[in-house]
Amino acid sequence: MEQEQSNSKDEQKLLVKLSVNDLTAIGYALFPYAQFVHRIIPPSQERARILMVIEHLRGRIATLQSSYTNGREHQFPITEGELRVIDAALGTLLEGIHRFIPQSIERDEIIQACYKLRQYLGTALSTENCE
Repeated sequence: MEQEQSNSKDEQKLLVKLSVNDLTAIGYALFPYAQFVHRIIPPSQERARILMVIEHLRGRIATLQSSYTNGREHQFPITEGELRVIDAALGTLLEGIHRFIPQSIERDEIIQACYKLRQYLGTALSTENCE
């Protein structure tokens, strides 16, 4: 993972390698998380900020997905705040899967893939905080 400096407010961006499947999983987690945030968090600047980050990520993911070829991984610039939102979205998705989807091999594979993605992104975040 590399770092690049963003022009907006000197916000550090990590360059994280993600596959099209990773981006798809993140995209699937962000939509219900946006609904969750909208319903659960009272109107505030924090809620507006989270929803703005979610929509920005969803747009970037949709744009990037169309450019992926042969299932290769590509560098995805991401900020610490975006990583935190993605982690929360994946955590909420996992909680919902555990609670509402009956146990099956497919469900367990999805859970395992989400845990691995969360762990990978968590490693990126902890590496960023150590530097």
